[in-house]
Amino acid sequence: MQDYSSPRDREFACPSILCPLGRGLQPETPLTVQTLQKSGNPQRHADVFNALWMPDGSGVPKYQRFANTILDAMKGGIWAPGDRLPGEEEFVELTRMSLGTVQRGLRLLADQGLLVRRHGLGSFVAEHARRIDPPVFVQFLDDARQPLPLYSSVIRREMLDREGPWSAHLETAPGNVMRLDRIFHINGEFRVLSRFHANRAMLDRLWDAPLRELDGANFMSIIETECRLPITDITRVLRFEQFAPDVCEMLNVQHGTSGLLLLVTAMSGRDTCTFYQEVFIPPNPRMLELPDYRATFATSAAASSAAAQPLR
Repeated sequence: MQDYSSPRDREFACPSILCPLGRGLQPETPLTVQTLQKSGNPQRHADVFNALWMPDGSGVPKYQRFANTILDAMKGGIWAPGDRLPGEEEFVELTRMSLGTVQRGLRLLADQGLLVRRHGLGSFVAEHARRIDPPVFVQFLDDARQPLPLYSSVIRREMLDREGPWSAHLETAPGNVMRLDRIFHINGEFRVLSRFHANRAMLDRLWDAPLRELDGANFMSIIETECRLPITDITRVLRFEQFAPDVCEMLNVQHGTSGLLLLVTAMSGRDTCTFYQEVFIPPNPRMLELPDYRATFATSAAASSAAAQPLR
């Protein structure tokens, strides 16, 4: 018997082997009452998952379709923050997708910070979404020229005791410069790496806050509303370069990959540089837009400051 131990094998495995409902059923076969009863809300879950039983010619990978369906269900209130999702085998029955497809889709949502996977307990809707809304400096557009969802997670925070490209902008000694590395997940399709440099004393909130609270945080909003530093000007410069090996590894691309490097410099007043940021963008099929940061930020600043909880 063939071994379906790897995710890729399970992705293309025959449904009759891995999917209990796959034997001899057509795509339009309705979900069973027993399966829906196990999932907690029969009618609403049926409306969500029956679409995955229909023929699909979009070309979107199965695991991405599954993840998108779960995300739509979360947005629709079927699962609220903290709720436990059905188990992997239950999803197999609900969706007629292979176990490997289900597992890969759940991993994708967990990587984006939308799910928390607990060993032996299952998958739970994250209490705090990590989506950044709106992305201020750069956004990627879908085929209808609408912004794709962007999620972030902080992977490192450190003090720098050396000089670098940031030194020409930040007027402080090397030992006072902090760097925060973030991974941005663009609609689950690819990653973007950001390296954010600033004077620690100037932006102490970003240094003192627990890292988890910075996942999905809009740094511009924190700087202006909590650090009380108005951003008066931003300069953005793009250049094409070959990425260093460590950058390639964090972007999950091959060594030697070249892409775009976006350099962002933010000013408070005429002479004070608030931060210097490097954004590494790998090759991807999406359209890139550099929005008017002042217009974008102004439309949401009041709502963000009123709704957001201060970082502690």
